Amino acid sequence: MVTYNESVFIGHTVIALATISFIFKYRKVDFPSKIIGFLLCLTFLNERIADYCAHVFNNSIIVYGAFSPIQLLLISWYFNNSIRFFHKKNIGLKIGIPFCILGYVNYFFVQGPKVMNSYFLLTESILVVGMSMYAFYRMMLEDEGVELMKYPHFWFTSFFLLFWLGTFFIWGLYDFVIRQLHIDSDILRAVLLAMNVITYVGIAFIYLFYPKMNVSHEQ
Repeated sequence: MVTYNESVFIGHTVIALATISFIFKYRKVDFPSKIIGFLLCLTFLNERIADYCAHVFNNSIIVYGAFSPIQLLLISWYFNNSIRFFHKKNIGLKIGIPFCILGYVNYFFVQGPKVMNSYFLLTESILVVGMSMYAFYRMMLEDEGVELMKYPHFWFTSFFLLFWLGTFFIWGLYDFVIRQLHIDSDILRAVLLAMNVITYVGIAFIYLFYPKMNVSHEQ
């Protein structure tokens, strides 16, 4: 079984790989893809700070809890710009901004910064999965002969769906999974690591192969 330090190293490595791929292709990607790239940069920085706090203060939850509302806001902004219907009515921002505020209300006044913000993680997971499913729906409606397998936002959305479904079941329901289903935390960490590797390596490949993809598809 992979140790905690090994999983952290692998996780940071794949996030760094995706971030470097974005920076390398920055000038060639569209605006929604730049939003994801910016999110990658912040995610890598957040992971490094969290790792430092885990070693020095023996608590990284305070860092992850503070980052989650910003993460949701950026993901909502991405969908606001990648889904044409969302962009017309600014639906993504109408989702992201109020829930970002609610996230900090939960962080400071409801669950507190020193415990896992499971309420917000559940909410964030549901919102991202919902927006991802709606993005797929809009892609299916637009039958313009575009090959979805070569459409970068199809793949971004696919990896979001994979990652946030996993987040919902692993982190959002963490206490239930551990206490009621009696699943060992090492198994959950291994599953989470595999999910992270698939997601971030996949995103890295999207950026690396971006010039060969079709970015003209409108949802």
